[in-house]
Amino acid sequence: MKKILEWLGIKDVPCDMFITIFTIIFNSFVWLFIILNIISKIEENQSLLVSPNLIFYLAIILSSLFGIYITRIIKRNLFMKIWILFGFLSSIWPIYVHLNEVTYLLFIFLLGFSFGIGLPTCLAFFSDYIAICSRGKVAGIIFFFANLGSIPFAFLFLLFPDFLTYLIISALWRMSALPVLMFLRLEDVYEKKKGLLNILSSLIQRKFLTYLIPWVLFIFIDRICRPFFGTTLLEIVVGSFSSLLGGFLIDYKGRRHIVIYSFVILGIAYGIVGIAPEMQLARITYSLLDGFAAGMLWVAFILVLWGDLSAPNTREEAYFLGNFFFFASNIISILTITLIESLPINAVFPLASFFLFLAVIPLLYAPETLPEKLIRRRELRKYVEKAKKIREKYEKKGT
Repeated sequence: MKKILEWLGIKDVPCDMFITIFTIIFNSFVWLFIILNIISKIEENQSLLVSPNLIFYLAIILSSLFGIYITRIIKRNLFMKIWILFGFLSSIWPIYVHLNEVTYLLFIFLLGFSFGIGLPTCLAFFSDYIAICSRGKVAGIIFFFANLGSIPFAFLFLLFPDFLTYLIISALWRMSALPVLMFLRLEDVYEKKKGLLNILSSLIQRKFLTYLIPWVLFIFIDRICRPFFGTTLLEIVVGSFSSLLGGFLIDYKGRRHIVIYSFVILGIAYGIVGIAPEMQLARITYSLLDGFAAGMLWVAFILVLWGDLSAPNTREEAYFLGNFFFFASNIISILTITLIESLPINAVFPLASFFLFLAVIPLLYAPETLPEKLIRRRELRKYVEKAKKIREKYEKKGT
């Protein structure tokens, strides 16, 4: 494992720590896919007065905020183990109770609560223990394998479509992360500050906002435009590989440049499909470009940037604030889906393209979060290697 990490350029990360961080986040992302399938199954078979997805995302937001407070009371290493166990219990709970409309909604709320309560801490561990020069690569690897890891479960749900199987799969998968946490310890690396509101207000400053504003524009535009075409298999496949590529690029070229290029690519994609929404070629081009750019943006914004932009003792709050808008956009999309679907596609996509290009403006003033000395060192190394090749070329000519 050590040689593989060195070959990938992942430095200053012990093997046991890499395995622990990878397992927790990978398990959580795949578990989210499983949960969403459970909710879809409930929607198919039950007529509920309230949207299950609305309850789910609302529970994630509330529990994420609550989870930050919990880590001020107990050790984060213990909290992670409780989080995994809570997810297991939430998954099997419906097996032992009579399900009706109220208990279905309570079950969905518990799933959202058990997912969100440990999410900020889980993501903060990522930035605490993964060196800044390796965060992009590790994040890209996690996203890539999380997408691949969802495929077997999609087939399982097709082969065993009954609700009980969904619950058992969810419980067993969530519990599978616990053995790694039992043998590999994640300890607090700093003393937590008090005053959540003070910390959140300290985070909202120029350098944070220059990345937060484009991120918010992207996720809300994506939620508005998504109902028109949905998510295609082509986008998922391209996004999986681009997340892996994007992870390596943001560690090599820097976060800011890759994020800017991704927004420009997205703007082009939305512009193309806005001009000719009925053309098959335009839709395929849109899927390719959208999947490619979105894969890089997910890596940069969900896992990397908020850790870069925050101090060690404010990272949980930074990840909560950064990902709050992601879950809030899902809630707003659910509440406005009827209005969105009534809008003319010829007007929505060109307007979306315009706002995506506007999102680039704050990024032009954003600071590069990858240390400048790392970028300069790589440029110098590249220059030296090029100079050596030129010298060797002329030496050979001289002989």
